[in-house]
Amino acid sequence: MRVFAETGVRAVVATNTLSQPTPDGSTVAGVAGGRLRSPALAAVEQLSRARTEGSYPVDIIGGGGILTGAHLRAFQNAGASAAMIYSALVFRGPLAAALILNELEKGNPSHG
Repeated sequence: MRVFAETGVRAVVATNTLSQPTPDGSTVAGVAGGRLRSPALAAVEQLSRARTEGSYPVDIIGGGGILTGAHLRAFQNAGASAAMIYSALVFRGPLAAALILNELEKGNPSHG
């Protein structure tokens, strides 16, 4: 976070993909979505601690399997200032962002 702040970076995405072996073990591929959620939350928490300790003015953008209002709340609680979604658009459709925000506002942890 110090380097980001010193170089004028205003926000950092944490994270986008996680490197894991393919099912047959022949290679490594990047995975995202639900499999990324737990490590992504840990990354946001770590960056948030560093931001607080150093008083760095860098926003953290969380991402990784955000499908519901509860998922978004978890990223917010971990220290994310904003979030990005992709899996939600695939699994919940083009109104996913509105659905997630509605769940967040109403305290409804998940969709149907």
